[in-house]
Amino acid sequence: SDMGTAEMAERWGPDFFGTGVYPPSSLYALLNVFFVVSSSPLARLSTIYYFLLDLDETHRLDGSQRRPLASEFCAHFAVRPEVRRTVKGLWHLDRDNFEPEIGRA
Repeated sequence: SDMGTAEMAERWGPDFFGTGVYPPSSLYALLNVFFVVSSSPLARLSTIYYFLLDLDETHRLDGSQRRPLASEFCAHFAVRPEVRRTVKGLWHLDRDNFEPEIGRA
């Protein structure tokens, strides 16, 4: 019950020009998450949502004015609000950013 993490690491590994760990080395490697049959659909969507949060943050820090991809992804794939809160909370914790999500719980 590792939610497909071993297979995911394999798909992000040297055979796909990656390191086997997050973040994936390319968009191709990221999209391979959809082919990890040993993982649940929720794990797949959560992984991609987490990555898009990273991408949105990178663009925000660069001063980009484009629409957030993470929000659009969640709307398009009907990611439930509790899943969004959990993943975004974990994303903030990974950055030692403890304040933003406390008030929204």
